[in-house]
This record gives sequence, structure tokens and C-alpha cells, in this order.
Amino acid sequence: MGPYLSHPKETDEVIEGKLTRSKHISNMRRRRKHLYTGMIKRVLSSQNSKSSLSLLSLPEIAFFRILQYLAGDLRTVLALSASLHVKVMEAMDHAFNSVESQFALVHSHLLVFKKSYHDITNIAVAERKGIRVDRIIVAELLPILINHTIKLRYTYKLYSSDYVYKSEFKFDCINKGKRKLWAHRDECKFNGEDIRRAFTQQITAVCISDNIEIAINWFNLMGLIKLESVHWQAPIIQNTHEILKSLQLEPEFPKTPQDDSDGIKKKLYLYNVSRHCELELSQTEWYDGEYYGKPNQVYVYDYFYPFLKLVRSEFAGVDVTVSRNTYKAEKAGIVPDSVSRIGIQIEIKKPGVEIVTEVKRMGFVYDRHKALELRIGDTFVLYISRGG
Repeated sequence: MGPYLSHPKETDEVIEGKLTRSKHISNMRRRRKHLYTGMIKRVLSSQNSKSSLSLLSLPEIAFFRILQYLAGDLRTVLALSASLHVKVMEAMDHAFNSVESQFALVHSHLLVFKKSYHDITNIAVAERKGIRVDRIIVAELLPILINHTIKLRYTYKLYSSDYVYKSEFKFDCINKGKRKLWAHRDECKFNGEDIRRAFTQQITAVCISDNIEIAINWFNLMGLIKLESVHWQAPIIQNTHEILKSLQLEPEFPKTPQDDSDGIKKKLYLYNVSRHCELELSQTEWYDGEYYGKPNQVYVYDYFYPFLKLVRSEFAGVDVTVSRNTYKAEKAGIVPDSVSRIGIQIEIKKPGVEIVTEVKRMGFVYDRHKALELRIGDTFVLYISRGG
């Protein structure tokens, strides 16, 4: 275990500057929301006036048929005019009604459907670039899920293929209390980039009565998805403690199983690698900076105070230096340096305030890069790999 660190060395002026930037980011977010709400109200209040665009008078079903051919340019379409923007949103809402109703019905005993919205993000695979369009469902966890692991899943087809695809989302449900979340940032030069975006755990822990977000993909580089082919399957619910008991969790971080390993070892490894950073599975000992064998590689990664207080830094590795930095959430607000430092926006909220947790699609290291929300008192662990 590493030692508790002393009070940060930053001056009062630096800390005050961080607080000011945090407030500025929050104010800009509220301002954008206010402007967007105002635009919607103006368009709705003027709907009775005659429009010069006959396209806007089309029924939602007909308009959505046209919109499907413009999915790759949806961001441009939304920017053409306020009236067209609202029409697109109304058509999308109407088109996803059946998908959302099916979701609410299948999971009514587990989740409370709260709202939905659309999200557009840039994506790039090799030399191909484009956008992905998702319908985001926000749902609240019911108390019946305490100490259970739940898997949500649906099947779908693309217009370009008759193959049936499946999307799965898995998370652990825990009682209300303090959480521990982690992120890993790989700065190794042999990976091709000096600065890389950190990624978070595949299967995350969500407190009861908090909200989750899952993304139903509508368009990506593979093409357009048939909404009528989206079918929600019955969720899979498992007792988290029973899973660990059946896997005989010894030791806490098992080594990578070999081809001839038995099924229990493989399941145990998959359980851990989905919830713990892979560095924990590969490193056997962590050292305080003063005892680490490469003193020139020791550093203090304390850039998030006063929102996140660094309480411990530990190091491991031979060829590649890895650090485990443990922080405690102490002050509410948006951490202003989190995006520039690790590529993830971190927001601290007060106790009792509900938070939203993105549940990534199974198999994805990165999904939508949603902000990581913590409460005061939560623990955040940042792993950093350097070398090459």
C-alpha cells in the first residue's frame, strides 16, 4: 500500500482558477441547453404558420423514410434550419416508439424507463470516417436488482444484410453507497500514439435508484439498421455473490488462462478482466515511489485537485512503468483538466443527487465517451502505462 500524500502544492490562485473553469464549463452547458429549449419552443409556437418547405408538412412516417437516405448526413440536415431540426427529432421519436415501448414492457419489473434522446458521434475505422447515430435510453434501476448482475440484449438486422446481429449490455447492481471506478490510460509509444484516451471498465457497478444509459445503434459505417427487426430478448439475471461462489474466487486476480485451462479458470479470468483493470491481473506487487526500482520513472499525477484528491500513488513494471493512482472525490463540479489529461470528462456530484452511468456494449473498449459521473466520497483509480 502506498503512503497518503501531503496536501497538493498548487497555490490558491491555481485552485481558484480551476474552480472558475469548472463553473464556466457548467454555465456553458446550461446555456446550450437553454438555447436549444428556446429554439424548440419558438418552432412549436409557430407551427400554425405556413411553411415554405412542403417537406415539413409530410407525416412522420413519410418524412422518416426520406430521412433514412440521409442518415450519413444527419448532422448537416439538423443544422439547415430550426424547423427542420424539430421535424427530424419528431420523426425519429415517432420511429423509435415501438422499440422503446418494447424495452419498457420487457424490463418493467427491473427498470423504469425515464426518457430517450438521440446522439451523434464521429467514428473512424482505418481510413473510413463517418458518424454513428444512436437512440439513447435512460432507465432507473429498481431495488429488486440489488446484488445482481443483469444482461440486457436485443437482436437486429441491417438493410444491407439478412444476418441477425446481437447487442448485449451487462452491469452489476449494488446498494446505495460509495463506489469505486477505474480508468486506464496507455501512453506507451510503441502503441503508435503518445497521448491516448483512457478507457473504463467493461462491466461497471451501478447503485440502485441511479440511472443507466444504453445506446441502440441506428446508423454506423456498416449501414442502416432496420428498426422493425429490433427485438428485445428476456434479460439474464444472476446473483453476483453466487457467481463468485461458483467460480471459487481464489486468488482475487488470477493469471491469464492457458488453452488447456479448465472452464472455471477461464470464467474466473473473464469475470475479473471485465471488472478490473488488466494491469491488476498482470502485476503481482505494487511499490511506493521511494521503493520502486526505477526512481527516474516515478511521478505524481495530481492534476484534478480540489475535485479529486490524490491519496495514493503506486508503481510496478519492468520494461513498461505502470502506476496506480487512487483519488477520492471531494468537491462537486466538473473536473476541468480531466479531458485534456486523460480524454474523459469527470463530473463530481453531491450526495443524494442521481447520477447517470453509461453501460457499454459488450466487447467495446470505448463506446460513446460519455462523462464519468461520481459522487462525493467515491473512489477513482487511474492506471497509467508509460514506456516504449
